[in-house]
Amino acid sequence: MNNNIDAKNKLEKIVVSTGIGKIAASTTNFEDKILPEMIKDIAAITGQKPSVRRARKSISGFKIREGAVVGLAVTLRGGRMFAFFHKLNTVILPRIRDFAGIKRESLDDGGNLNIGIKDSAIFPEINP
Repeated sequence: MNNNIDAKNKLEKIVVSTGIGKIAASTTNFEDKILPEMIKDIAAITGQKPSVRRARKSISGFKIREGAVVGLAVTLRGGRMFAFFHKLNTVILPRIRDFAGIKRESLDDGGNLNIGIKDSAIFPEINP
């Protein structure tokens, strides 16, 4: 990151991630049936296979065991990043019901933008 205040901002990477804690806890045979489908859906949305994120340690209050799958993440750079950003702006965000723009609070001091999308049906690659 450049510390020059006169430097222009630029897009370096886009991280697409999803947490799967509640789904994994409530479903038997999660890793055999549901996890491959989720990986396929994220790969279709981003054009890149996601990495499986596992719990580093057990937390009894959240019923999480060490090594259990807690999420999926994809880091996009270069051409795939710009293609996803273009698709996000032109296709995905306009399909959100009652979309009134991105809130200013979604942007932090480091220039990171965090957008949460609850409904996966807005992605054209996903069959609802």
